[in-house]
Amino acid sequence: MAEIIVIEAEYKLCEFYSGLSIYIPKTDSLTTRIRHKNIQDDYKNGLFFIDLAKKYNISSNHIIVICSQSRINIK
Repeated sequence: MAEIIVIEAEYKLCEFYSGLSIYIPKTDSLTTRIRHKNIQDDYKNGLFFIDLAKKYNISSNHIIVICSQSRINIK
């Protein structure tokens, strides 16, 4: 069953992109974007930089950079 699904997905990709070069990013970039979104959401919900730094195990300076990348008003 799984093999059939893979073949169907591969066929659809070939059909859609037929001959084009496409870029498929590493999963790290997706997980980083999700983490940054979660950090921004937590900040909007009232968590402080120091708490976010502990929660996500990164520096508070990096938290500030992440929050400043979105249009959040930094407190």
